[in-house]
Amino acid sequence: MIEITEDRVSGGLKCRFPNGWHAIKYDESEWHKKHMKSQLNAMDILATDGSHHWWIEIKDCEGYEPDNRPRLSPIDPEEVQQTRQWVQEKGWDRQVAVRRKKSFIVDEVVEKFRQTLMAIAGAERDQHAGLDHYWVICSSRPLSVVLLLTWNDRDFKRLAARLQEKLEKALSCYGVNAYVINGTPPSSMGLKMTIKRA
Repeated sequence: MIEITEDRVSGGLKCRFPNGWHAIKYDESEWHKKHMKSQLNAMDILATDGSHHWWIEIKDCEGYEPDNRPRLSPIDPEEVQQTRQWVQEKGWDRQVAVRRKKSFIVDEVVEKFRQTLMAIAGAERDQHAGLDHYWVICSSRPLSVVLLLTWNDRDFKRLAARLQEKLEKALSCYGVNAYVINGTPPSSMGLKMTIKRA
């Protein structure tokens, strides 16, 4: 069994994959830290059972929902809109860009996916043996992107459906599937991973 811990200040999540799977905490891998020099953002976990690739981004927000709620909307918060308008009124909008501190969560996952894809392409070209299980460029195996969003909310299903739809649309040109889950994925998904609080 492979166990990967995603830490946070107040605890973390343990993700377990069964024997026969390959899984790494990619954002802490040698390739990402040394070869990419951490210049690119990275998905948290790369996993495969040999027939399907799973790239997983973990957002452990449970207990911090109010702080993270603005990240769940593609619409900029009112403060950002007001600041942008003020900059435009001053005529500074050609020199100054106003953007939110934490981007829309779907945009963040898409950016991490793209940058991880570039990095894995480099590893594949370089024939980096430490990542050979995760090469996807010349592979016909399916690739799925998973946003594991821990969120203690009765409306998670509706929230997840909305985010998943936006994630699928943003990633459609890459031919990948997208999922948003709140814990251990359903068996029908095919991702054999169990999740528990560390």
